[in-house]
Amino acid sequence: MSEFVERVVGSRDELWNLYGAETVFESKDEYDKFVDGRESVTLIRFRNLDELDTPVDFKAFNAATGIKRMPNGGMYISRETLSQMT
Repeated sequence: MSEFVERVVGSRDELWNLYGAETVFESKDEYDKFVDGRESVTLIRFRNLDELDTPVDFKAFNAATGIKRMPNGGMYISRETLSQMT
């Protein structure tokens, strides 16, 4: 289970300089493409974040959450919701 640390809002370059090493991005170029020219961005920091080894089937995800379309940026789910999917 992960622990929410903080939500940080700031300029894309400032946040990359402070937290870039904590992100999933391989490089600043990849990060810049993701933020798509936005000057202000939001980072959500977690401690001990678990990543699933196997993706969850969308039908199981839909049944557990009621969400009909996966958000473009993905989403975080609770351990309780995950247990409903597996």
